[in-house]
Amino acid sequence: MVCGLRRHGRGMSDDLFCLKVLNVSRTAEQSDVLRRAASLCSAPVEIDDADTSLGAASVAASIARGAFDVVFVDLEIPRPTLQKLLDGAHASGSNPLAIFVGPSDARTRAVLTHGLDIDGGLLRPIDPDQATALLESCVRARLQCRALIVDDSSTVRSVIRKVVQASRYRLTVDEAVDGAAAIEMTSRERFDIVFLNCNMPGIDGFAALDAIRNSNPDGGW
Repeated sequence: MVCGLRRHGRGMSDDLFCLKVLNVSRTAEQSDVLRRAASLCSAPVEIDDADTSLGAASVAASIARGAFDVVFVDLEIPRPTLQKLLDGAHASGSNPLAIFVGPSDARTRAVLTHGLDIDGGLLRPIDPDQATALLESCVRARLQCRALIVDDSSTVRSVIRKVVQASRYRLTVDEAVDGAAAIEMTSRERFDIVFLNCNMPGIDGFAALDAIRNSNPDGGW
């Protein structure tokens, strides 16, 4: 399988997109670093600070009814509270990404997350460059993208469709039955990612990828 990605990122100004972030922390440091990192992002980032004095149930309810894209949570918060916050995120229609911020000695995913289901993490002291890179990844994950799956097997196309649609990325998926169809589709429509079978009758995945790139030199496929 060949996976072709657009070489140039989508113009953020064209998307009218703003990443909405909720910061849940007992310290001002986490908020300050995230705000500095947000100012360096390629897309607008709006950061709200949760009022932790209201209690876990109130914050979880705010997450559940809010339209947040990302929730940053301080791991110094007790585990039962962390679980309530995650439950609030899962109950939200926006299904925000969950990012935990933990101590510098938490070098493994299991230690950092306490076994909870999260999408990413940062270690203290928070590196502003790492925080910016993580926010950029969150932007890419929350932008609506189009994917094209190219395979002569309908079964394989169905399997790949299920996998990509189950990801945390917002993907609209189209299909093509062979390389020729893929070249024709990408010549008239814009795609962000293309999955191509290497071995197909007629035009294989490698040849199709070369043709697609040659017909879209600006990477706008």
